Amino acid sequence: AAFLEAKGLRSARGERLYDDDDGDARIHRRDGRFQADAGAEDHPVVEASWAGAREYCAWRGKRLPTEAEWEKAARGVDGRLYPWGNQVPTSDVANFALGARFSYSQVLMPVQSYESGKSPYGLYQMAGNVGEWVSDWYGANYYEQSPEANPSGPEQGQFKVLRGGSWSDLPKYLLTYGRFKLPPETRNSYIGFRCAKS
Repeated sequence: AAFLEAKGLRSARGERLYDDDDGDARIHRRDGRFQADAGAEDHPVVEASWAGAREYCAWRGKRLPTEAEWEKAARGVDGRLYPWGNQVPTSDVANFALGARFSYSQVLMPVQSYESGKSPYGLYQMAGNVGEWVSDWYGANYYEQSPEANPSGPEQGQFKVLRGGSWSDLPKYLLTYGRFKLPPETRNSYIGFRCAKS
């Protein structure tokens, strides 16, 4: 809410940052200022575009992680299938497979939920809850010719990459190596983000 109060709904480039008038949004303008809805203060932000995620992270002195950074944070160095290991997801480790129904209070969980589902680096919700924007443009075959160390994605593209799967996804979409693509202006109830710092 403080970010929207400081920056507004559009970037300096005119990009729409957040969909405050969508029914799934949980930050609204009330009493002359942006405020999180009651009970949503510790939940992931949804309805943010890729530009909204990028701008928020910059406002906090951070950035979106690259796809490679995101995967290492979720997967560790042992090649695990899921952030918690190689065991198939259950409701004890992740928020997933809730289908198409959406009631914010019923499907999104607080950011620090699922202690036993944390990644090897201690990060919460690297699988399920919300899919997460990363900085990279999507390239279907990018990793076949990318640098081996710290690849940062194609220079340009039509789609941005999301990682992690969401509350609505089946277990196969929670795999640490799973990749998704969407136009960067997409804003919806199953996409969020996290910030990184160099």
